[in-house]
Amino acid sequence: MDLEIEARTVLGTGGSKGIRYGIAEALAQEVICAGNEEELEEAAAQQRNHGSSVMGWLLIL
Repeated sequence: MDLEIEARTVLGTGGSKGIRYGIAEALAQEVICAGNEEELEEAAAQQRNHGSSVMGWLLIL
């Protein structure tokens, strides 16, 4: 599916699990933000295993 969002910035929070992880998986190539460090590192590692160069950012709001 082409969402025509190339060269755009998307900020999605809570991307370490659930539907938000699915959204991050579909959109993120560089950064995932979440409030739980352990889940964040796991989600980022899963993305890296799929060939992404994603970075995990711990975000406490």
